Amino acid sequence: MAPEDATALPAFARAYNMPCSTCHSYITRRSEFGDVFRRQGYHWPGLSTADYTLRDPSPVAMEGTSPMTTQLPIKIPIAIAARFSASATNDEAATEEVALASPAFSFLFGNALSEHVSVFGTWAGQGAPNELFLHFAKIADRPELNFRVGRFEQWTTLFKNNERLFAPFQLGTSNISGHTVGQGRVGVEMNGTVLRRGFYALGTVQNKAPGSAMDKYAHLGLKIGGMDFLGKEPALDLDSESPLDNMVLTFGSWAYSGEVSTVDGSPTDDIRRVGADVKYHWNLLSIWGGAMFGFDRDKNLRATNRSVTAFSEISYSFTPWLSTGYMFEAQSQSAKDVPNGSKVFSNTSDRHHLGAVFLLLENVRGRLTGVYTPDAVKNERIDLQLLAAF
Repeated sequence: MAPEDATALPAFARAYNMPCSTCHSYITRRSEFGDVFRRQGYHWPGLSTADYTLRDPSPVAMEGTSPMTTQLPIKIPIAIAARFSASATNDEAATEEVALASPAFSFLFGNALSEHVSVFGTWAGQGAPNELFLHFAKIADRPELNFRVGRFEQWTTLFKNNERLFAPFQLGTSNISGHTVGQGRVGVEMNGTVLRRGFYALGTVQNKAPGSAMDKYAHLGLKIGGMDFLGKEPALDLDSESPLDNMVLTFGSWAYSGEVSTVDGSPTDDIRRVGADVKYHWNLLSIWGGAMFGFDRDKNLRATNRSVTAFSEISYSFTPWLSTGYMFEAQSQSAKDVPNGSKVFSNTSDRHHLGAVFLLLENVRGRLTGVYTPDAVKNERIDLQLLAAF
């Protein structure tokens, strides 16, 4: 029933005078161009500060004593999303079999301040923002050198939280330690595109509050086919069509090292995670998959926590506005006492999601999802959500 954050909002659609489908297949999932736009630090590929002709109306050029020029937008770069949800379940412990959730909203802030600097943020309306950072793109005009500073989701797995079609990804999460890779954290990250089809990210972030341990992570990615990471389309032989012309394959691998501590700074868990991901697109078919291997250590109980989390998703777009799909998630976790090697905890779980996503309007999305968990407990559920972004 809990509505999730939605960060595909039309602040950039207004800024660049483009429809949402330019960057999204089904809001909030990014399209191939939307992925490039994100990797470019929310800058339009190939668009310089002096040539913001896509913007309507044109922003005000800000030139003064600073060494760099910027663009003050005429339209305020803030967008809002409203979510309306309902759920039906056979769970005997549930208060109501059919329930309506209270409407919820979230905000997005985004704007390219200059050819090399942009700001981006998301906020659910309470507490700290999930993301709020400055992105410095193409330092010295090199696509290999970008920086993010502020609060952001770490670039580890290929799959950002708001790209889920049917349900939140378990990927990156361990229920034993409670640590999630990729949630909003304060830090600094260096990333960039290498040889047009390679991508890397290196970063360090505070695990929790100021003064907590600084976690470290790394990501490597490779793309085969389709648009490269700088937004250039491949050259195609129009006289000799090939099935490979419509195939796009993206690989990712990552590692994360950190330390979880209490409020007073006492360390409780060492976090060690590695993972691998893949995205495959061919015509109207899309297959996503990923796996995370956790090697955490509980310092208080002197126990080693092992976890394997994986998911696979297949979706097919019958029309540009309707997609159906299936997602499977599985997680295996165990804990062993370090001194004697005895097993103190073991758990295996999996979930199945079957659903459909449809666009009522360009910025209004509907989603119908069924969730099934194969266990002895009745906890099957059907969710319906409407998202309106404006």
